[in-house]
Amino acid sequence: VSPMKLSDPPGPDDPMPPMSTDGGSEEEFEEFWDYCSNPRWLSGGWAEYRAHPQVKIEAFWFHEETGRVAFERPEEASESVDAPTGDGLEELAGTGPPWGMPRQD
Repeated sequence: VSPMKLSDPPGPDDPMPPMSTDGGSEEEFEEFWDYCSNPRWLSGGWAEYRAHPQVKIEAFWFHEETGRVAFERPEEASESVDAPTGDGLEELAGTGPPWGMPRQD
């Protein structure tokens, strides 16, 4: 995979990453699911993930706030940090019409 600048979105003519020759081993799938369910959080707001085993389970970094993706570890992602707390969403509040299931006779 060729390196991608942080500000460059992939284009339609960019090559796809090479596919795994074996489709992914059990260990690769376990590593993939571990990183999906528990990403490694790093300084600067970055999280480290793994690509799907069918595309060689390579590391990539995702900045949740900006949506940027990097295929080389960003310089500002230099230290491990605790995972952020909460989901960043506001709690739903308010009132609305009563809910019910219509009956069909």
